[in-house]
Amino acid sequence: PQPDKAPADTDVILLLRTPGYTDKPKLVAYNHNQLQQAAVLLKRSYKLNPTDRILTTMSWNHPFAWIHGVLLGILNGHTVTVHHGLEGKEFLDFLVSAKVTRLVDQPRFFQRLLPVLATLPTKVR
Repeated sequence: PQPDKAPADTDVILLLRTPGYTDKPKLVAYNHNQLQQAAVLLKRSYKLNPTDRILTTMSWNHPFAWIHGVLLGILNGHTVTVHHGLEGKEFLDFLVSAKVTRLVDQPRFFQRLLPVLATLPTKVR
């Protein structure tokens, strides 16, 4: 919007660059209405608890990660946990210490996580 004009619900407030997995990277524009509706619909789908703590290891410039892993939590009063690049057992220790209750990521992340979980004693799992 123009500096002297109040923002409208249809004004663009966020530009995210797609990662380009399926095509060339491009910018995707989101307005107030789109982001608010996305958060409301996801809240219904995920059935989050008030105490949930959300974490994604995906880059926040990825639209899926931003909407599911960041915006959803912030707009609904949940804690959004920041990933610090840890891997293996250190990552699992971080999940426990940060009390993460929801992981938002791509299937390949969970495919890499399962073998690490399998190495833990049964009592820990």
